[in-house]
Amino acid sequence: MGGRPQRDQSQRFYVSVQAKFALAFVVSLAWTVVSTLLALPWLHDLAAVVSWPVAIFAVGGIAVLPGMMNAFLVTGLLLDRRPPRKPLLDYPAISILVAAYNEESSIADTLRSIAQQEYPGEFEVLVIDDGSKDVTAAIVEANPYPWVRLLRQPRNMGKGGCAQSRAGRVEARLHHHPGRRLVSVRRRARAPRRALL
Repeated sequence: MGGRPQRDQSQRFYVSVQAKFALAFVVSLAWTVVSTLLALPWLHDLAAVVSWPVAIFAVGGIAVLPGMMNAFLVTGLLLDRRPPRKPLLDYPAISILVAAYNEESSIADTLRSIAQQEYPGEFEVLVIDDGSKDVTAAIVEANPYPWVRLLRQPRNMGKGGCAQSRAGRVEARLHHHPGRRLVSVRRRARAPRRALL
């Protein structure tokens, strides 16, 4: 299923949340001081017509305060980076659940999308056929992937009934594999290659 994912080079530079907040605050404060100094002539002219409180409220509310907020926001966005992802030493085994009803046109694509995942741990796919009237089950049975298992519902039970029955079967299976994780995906899903990481 592919090797361990390489660390994204663009994500190496990381600023902690506290440092990012502090830096954004300093930049926005500097912006406020500079914009206030630049606005002093307007304040004097406006205060001559109206009062100083009205002039300060008008210029501050229209220009200075929004500028401070925008400076803080832009600085925070420019510094926004995810911390480098540290690969796990041991990836847990997972069971991926795919509920399907009359999905002959898309179930093969869903399985192919899962096959393209770069998950280095053990995994299996449990396709729950909810009483399909088409050849969904036959397509799943004919798939080339050894990690796919087909669970058949005797009749269509709808989303609620399928989920309840599925939960019981999977819970019994996970009871024998306590370290295994459970992942549920939507049918017709085309996930990014590292969606499971």
